[in-house]
Amino acid sequence: MKKEKYDQTFYELMNKTTKKSAEEIVPFLIKTIKPQKVIDVGCGIGIWLREFERQGIQDFVGFDGNWIKKEDLCIPLSKFREVDFINGHIDFNQKFDLVISLEVAEHLPKESAKRFVSSLTRLGDVIFFSAAIPFQGGTNHLNEQYQSYWKEIFRKEGFIPLNIIRETFWENSKILSHYLQNSVIYIKKSKILKYPLLKNKKETFVLDIVHPKEYERYAKVCAKIKTVFPSFLINALRRFK
Repeated sequence: MKKEKYDQTFYELMNKTTKKSAEEIVPFLIKTIKPQKVIDVGCGIGIWLREFERQGIQDFVGFDGNWIKKEDLCIPLSKFREVDFINGHIDFNQKFDLVISLEVAEHLPKESAKRFVSSLTRLGDVIFFSAAIPFQGGTNHLNEQYQSYWKEIFRKEGFIPLNIIRETFWENSKILSHYLQNSVIYIKKSKILKYPLLKNKKETFVLDIVHPKEYERYAKVCAKIKTVFPSFLINALRRFK
């Protein structure tokens, strides 16, 4: 994860598009989890935390690298911590009611995955997690994995997955499709009875799925390619994986 990874244009676009996703999902998380303390690991300029603040949550903190320009933050500078988690380890001696880490884990080397998840689970008992799946694409994605990969790592930490984001928002066009596709709530199994709205949720469901909008984005590219190359060449390429 390097400073030059994202430019000003990227963050301006994120501010416009991610803001709508946060406005839809954050009120649901507050109603369901009832958090008082929230941490966002890989917060960027703090778009999700800004929405928590707008919804009345005052005790929050965001972690990200030194490539974040302080003047671009949309949360108070006092709520931001500069952290180098390239090795997957986060050293912070506090517990939070809700831990967020969205589209971050894929940026870390594969050998850091277990340490990163372990660090998240030490920060709190409920984790709103998403990570890019294979071929999703993005800047400096080092470890794109299906959600079943992350499930196994969380399971070893005593956490189980719940499907509440997808089942609630799957057809919500205001939310970016990669959030709909990749988002899972992980909760410490021994603590689930603390959350009345979660205790009856099933922990068995199809994890490895692709959202129609994500599929269509690539299908359109493939359709254009097919018009350029002869059909015999396309058929020949299909034999190779």
